[in-house]
Amino acid sequence: EEAAKRKKTDNDNAVKGFNAAKDIDNAVDFILTPHSIPLLPRHAKVLLLDIEGCTTAISFVKDVLFPYVLANLDTYVDGLPEDEVTSVLTSLKADIEKITIEDVKKECLDVKQDVSKDAVKSIVKILVKNDIKATGLKSLQGKMWKSGEI
Repeated sequence: EEAAKRKKTDNDNAVKGFNAAKDIDNAVDFILTPHSIPLLPRHAKVLLLDIEGCTTAISFVKDVLFPYVLANLDTYVDGLPEDEVTSVLTSLKADIEKITIEDVKKECLDVKQDVSKDAVKSIVKILVKNDIKATGLKSLQGKMWKSGEI
């Protein structure tokens, strides 16, 4: 059995290259010279890829993920311990400071800024409604998606 496995991987007749379209050995791409730019940073421990639209339709985010957050926001936030609510609200306040659309910024600042679950819910709804891309919001959304069954 072990020989059979080896034969499959050591097959000299296997076609190399991208999608086996051509018999090309790409190993030369990994040879670094003093003037080459590496494909990956030399000491990287993590490679983060933005794959939206590559592995799933972009509409999945708009039609499934974002509505999931709004539909489950109250339940999720109500279940958070107070220290987590404080952390989320601190992140959202930092997001608000960076908003350049004055009407949206004012709407967020008009929310009572005490450390409360209602403040978190209100601010999130304003940010989502206005399609604001913000770090604190994305972090909360990611936690909600991870905890939910989508």
